[in-house]
This record gives sequence, structure tokens and C-alpha cells, in this order.
Amino acid sequence: MNLIRHSNLLDFDRLLNDFWGPRSTFKPVPRNVVDTPLAPRVDVTGHDDRYEFVVELPGFTRDDVTVSVEDGYLTIEANQESDASEASEGRVIRRERRSGSYMRKFHVGEDVDSDSVSAKFADGLLNITVPLLVAEEPTRRLVEIS
Repeated sequence: MNLIRHSNLLDFDRLLNDFWGPRSTFKPVPRNVVDTPLAPRVDVTGHDDRYEFVVELPGFTRDDVTVSVEDGYLTIEANQESDASEASEGRVIRRERRSGSYMRKFHVGEDVDSDSVSAKFADGLLNITVPLLVAEEPTRRLVEIS
């Protein structure tokens, strides 16, 4: 019996099993969590009466950022355009400053007071406070029987 040497160069089944198989270390990243240079870090803190978000946005200005609440979702959008005027003054050899747009949504639920959401932007940090609606305690009322 003669053995024929198998080439691993074009073994797509093995490649796919190594990448997505049961022993794979590859784990897909959820769509909401994007690890790109433009995706800022966000800290979320829950309290009894509010949620607090702290978003790192270095290099952004207040005018670059939009915050909105709709249908139980808090949306943070940021847009930063590149400064093309520098390229006209000389030849760009390397560009490391980022530009582009970014959007992130957080489900905060329907029990938030969307009219009282506040945001403050200072020193590259965006602080967002999302107050929760105060749940009224059920009261007992005696009904007179006639």
C-alpha cells in the first residue's frame, strides 16, 4: 500500500473547523460592541433612581456629539471630520488622528424619564444621567358598600 501525502495548503474544511469549530478560540463580537479606534469606552452605572453613563470622547467637541432617547433606547452619536486643509499645505506622510462617525445604542427600558435626561461634556468626557420613573406605591382605598 502506498501513502499519498496530503497537502494542507488548500484544506478548507480544516481551516473552517479550526476557525469556527468546537475547539476554536474565535468568539464573535456582539454588534453593539465595536472595538475600533473611533469607538470610545463607556462606563455604565445603575442606581436606584437613575442610570449614569460616562463616555470617553477625547478630541471631540460638544457640537460633534448627539444624545437622544427613543423607545427605551439611549443613542449616542459622534461625528468627527478630518481637517483636509492641512493636506493642501504640504504632503501628508502619516495620519494617525481619527475621523469618521460613530453610533452606539443602549437599552435603558421603558421606565426612564426621557424628558429629564441630562448630559454634560467637559474635558473629553460625556456624562449622561438617565433618571428612572418613580413607581407609585399602590394605595388601598376602601369602597363604601351601599
